[in-house]
Amino acid sequence: MEKLIIDRIEGNFAICENEKCDIINISLDDLPEGAKEGRVLILKSDQTYIFDVEEENKRRERILKLQNSIFSD
Repeated sequence: MEKLIIDRIEGNFAICENEKCDIINISLDDLPEGAKEGRVLILKSDQTYIFDVEEENKRRERILKLQNSIFSD
């Protein structure tokens, strides 16, 4: 399973980054409904994508902790 993060949407494509920091363009038609910036995708063995909500929540928590540590002074 490959994990990807949607960096941005350009036209009909989601510009994604994989765990090796490679950029991959994926047609929005190939993604589940609700694809938007910041969503985490899993590429399944049947070459379809699903959202990894658990990973998204972990990333959000990590970012909030970082923001709080920076701005807590």
